[in-house]
Amino acid sequence: MAIRRGVIEILLLMALVAPGASAGDWLRVRSPAPDVPVQSVALFEVAGQAGTRGRSGFDLVVAIDLSDSTLEPSGADLDGDGEGGVTDPAWLAALERRGNLPPRLRVRLAAGLDLEDSILAAELEATGALIERLDPRRFRVGLIVFSDEARWAAPLGATPVALRRALAEIRVTAPEHLRGTNLAGAVDLAREALAPDDAAAPVREQIIVLLTDGRPTLPIRDGPDVHAMLAAREAGMRGIRVHPFAVGPKAIEAEAVLGEMAKWSEGQLHRVESPADVAGLLRRLDLVDLAAIEIHNATTGVPARAVRTFPDGSFDGLIQLVEGPNRVRIRARHRDGQERVVERTVVLHAGSAETELQERRLEALRQRTRELVMWAEIERKRREARRGLEIRVEEDPNSDRKY
Repeated sequence: MAIRRGVIEILLLMALVAPGASAGDWLRVRSPAPDVPVQSVALFEVAGQAGTRGRSGFDLVVAIDLSDSTLEPSGADLDGDGEGGVTDPAWLAALERRGNLPPRLRVRLAAGLDLEDSILAAELEATGALIERLDPRRFRVGLIVFSDEARWAAPLGATPVALRRALAEIRVTAPEHLRGTNLAGAVDLAREALAPDDAAAPVREQIIVLLTDGRPTLPIRDGPDVHAMLAAREAGMRGIRVHPFAVGPKAIEAEAVLGEMAKWSEGQLHRVESPADVAGLLRRLDLVDLAAIEIHNATTGVPARAVRTFPDGSFDGLIQLVEGPNRVRIRARHRDGQERVVERTVVLHAGSAETELQERRLEALRQRTRELVMWAEIERKRREARRGLEIRVEEDPNSDRKY
């Protein structure tokens, strides 16, 4: 703490300048390879990786806010049980067996609180959606939960199975928290694991994803905002980027401090006005400063189908070939405006089609399309639910004012 107080004035005058894309080639196309053989199947997979960060892999800690305010409704029907839905009885039974329901939570549940539609539930759903998109060969992941204090829910490097188990466990341990908001404590705990003071400079990309629905309230001494910003600055000095997600309308009050935390660590602030949207936004998290990927068959002018991008800059898509040479063009755009284009030629000889391979690629197209459609439908329904809620609030018969 003495070190923090001693450098605070200097730190408040400093800002980190995020580096632009490196001069090297940051668009790497794995398929088609430069010497790709003649193809006998018309549906061809294009795949590769783009971005200027994380070539050696990623160490990622997700810090989940469990302060009391996360029990507030998210504004959408997350569990699909409709208006007037209630918390899953199995969840309530698990909470009762643990015996950790505080009186204020009992009162809320008695008043009709649906925990499955809360900001807390949205945070857990979002974290699960992110974990499903992280390649364990490139990511070491850990989970932290925090309120007035921070603790590990799953250590850095936990397996995907252990991470999913930890998320399920948080559902029944959350009532043991539900107090204030100590952002500094969460960042400091993550930093100690990502970049210990006695460790050499990390080779892997170091990331903290911070989910919070409001401004810090702890520690009180010297000001919670100051502690949070200095914790992020110390993380940044160790090469760790902090990506805060300001979840919900109350998080607007925290945007100033969260923005400084992102700036001082070269991270990015993500504003999530509706908590129900956090899962969709977090699953599209960009950790490599990649703005867009475009894949086309330049010979036919037809774009690839079911194009997916992942947090580490990996991408894939399926493109339709025509008989003869096909010019496959991949264009990547960096967040700073730079672009890279790779063009490869793939020759389709349709005379000896490989039926089994074609069917596998068709099934991949169907599966990926279903995934994209599912998430688009989830987000559409939640937007409609929010609009319906807003209309009901505006037409409140107890109000003498119409908007």
